[in-house]
Amino acid sequence: MRFNESDTLLILELLNGVSFSEIKQMNVQLVIDKLKNNEYIKGKILQFLFTELNKLDITFNDDRDLEVAALLKRIKFKATPR
Repeated sequence: MRFNESDTLLILELLNGVSFSEIKQMNVQLVIDKLKNNEYIKGKILQFLFTELNKLDITFNDDRDLEVAALLKRIKFKATPR
């Protein structure tokens, strides 16, 4: 899955405020590098991104939260094996 510029900025903003364990930090850095280079993200890395974004506390009250929910739906569709 390749993300557009607004989705990339949103994901980077969401990941910026979260602290991860050392092992997860390596995966987060890989995701960030791929996002910044506009590379395709797939497989286990996409599933990791979905899992970590899904763990965030989102209240769905304002437009930004709705953007995150829409992004999560798209990521879930691509990250789920068929």
